[in-house]
Amino acid sequence: MKFFNQTILHSEHTNGNCWATCLACLLDLDKIPELDILNPAWWKLSEQIANEKNFTLFEVPWYGGRFQSRYCIISGDSPRGSFKHSVIGKLHASEEKAWVEFIHDPHPDKSFITSVDYITLALPQ
Repeated sequence: MKFFNQTILHSEHTNGNCWATCLACLLDLDKIPELDILNPAWWKLSEQIANEKNFTLFEVPWYGGRFQSRYCIISGDSPRGSFKHSVIGKLHASEEKAWVEFIHDPHPDKSFITSVDYITLALPQ
């Protein structure tokens, strides 16, 4: 897995590209795709990118559960403002509990996220 740093940071006037950066990491792409998270078709475009690499994206709300250990995109609240941020993590599970380990934050300050709201897996087709 290649770890990229996002090239566009979120600001009052600009949407960051953390999701696209995490997608590039998770799918082992050569570069960060141009993907605007505020485009109504952002999920469909993300799926197309994954399908080209023979993966299917699967997103679920995070509540714990039984998972095989695997890398994923973890989305939640950003520590830098009232917006969402995405990072790379790894799912872990035992008989008693499930948890996520933060692996890579594409933002330069590396402060990750303050909540875990969704996890997105790239499953082989």
